[in-house]
Amino acid sequence: HGAPEMDHFMAGLLAHACDITAFLNPLTNSYARFGSFEAPSYITWSHQNRSQLIRIPAAQDEYARMELRSPDPSCNPYTAFTLLIRAGLEGIKARKKLCPPSNFNIYTADISELAAIKKLPETLGDALAAAGSSEFIKEQLPPRTLKAFLAVKQKEWEGYQKAADKESYERETYFYHI
Repeated sequence: HGAPEMDHFMAGLLAHACDITAFLNPLTNSYARFGSFEAPSYITWSHQNRSQLIRIPAAQDEYARMELRSPDPSCNPYTAFTLLIRAGLEGIKARKKLCPPSNFNIYTADISELAAIKKLPETLGDALAAAGSSEFIKEQLPPRTLKAFLAVKQKEWEGYQKAADKESYERETYFYHI
């Protein structure tokens, strides 16, 4: 942390975090991790705290790096990297201002500390709604690709909601196909 471009890049990621969540977390079960298992649920960053969406474990010299802690292995890496890079580059181009770090543990924080912090979508349905209404996403993905992705994922979300046994639905829908 420290280079202006890195700050602007991170600000771009944070600004579009809700928009891209459906692509980084494309399964109904992806959202069960948020807020537990060291997976973030709030749109925050910190230098060391693992409960944040973005963590900067090393910020200087050749070891400088950033971790985005929400994506899961079921995402399409090509789409995910495209959206992440473009969100970051938009942050640089627009010189977006990075918010202050959240240097506290989100999991043990008091509700009053969290009240003003925006959350990631809590379900696949919420993430699909954010992606479908996002001008950023519409500018980044071909319309046909976006329409197909949203239709398939909406069908999965509706099937999950109707399922009496959610675990069986997820196992039958995803386990043998991903």
